[in-house]
Amino acid sequence: MIRQVAVALDGMPFTGVRALCGDQFFDDLLANAEVRATFLNQPGAAALRTAYVNNGGQTYGEFEFAGVIWENYRGYVGGTSFIDTDHCHLYPVGVPNLFRTYFAPADYIETVNTLGQRMYMKQFRMENDKGVNLEVQMNALSLCTRPQALLKGRRGA
Repeated sequence: MIRQVAVALDGMPFTGVRALCGDQFFDDLLANAEVRATFLNQPGAAALRTAYVNNGGQTYGEFEFAGVIWENYRGYVGGTSFIDTDHCHLYPVGVPNLFRTYFAPADYIETVNTLGQRMYMKQFRMENDKGVNLEVQMNALSLCTRPQALLKGRRGA
């Protein structure tokens, strides 16, 4: 995995690789014979026992194997998981400008043909001077400058 990331970065320096894993992928990784044999009779074996109660007792466990930090990621919204249970997403860390965010101007007449700012705030009077309406907006576009360095793993592959 690390070699694939290094090749994809085409010589750019990086400090490590992390993997966000779905539940089933992470469970199978912990149960993998090669992973278990690597930690057998080593002080690092505790990493496998505590992989589920790492990070201050939270359920998002992680451990390091083969130069990659594997994290059981359980983020979801409304019952929809961000990461499929059978997959993992690997990404390099410490790469200068790997992820960039660009801002577009607000949709006001006075911001036409101007450089985008991080945030725009505007206030305007309510009808009959009954108060003030506040509006805040941000028009951000975040992207990866080297998408080929983002890898996807699949359980059973």
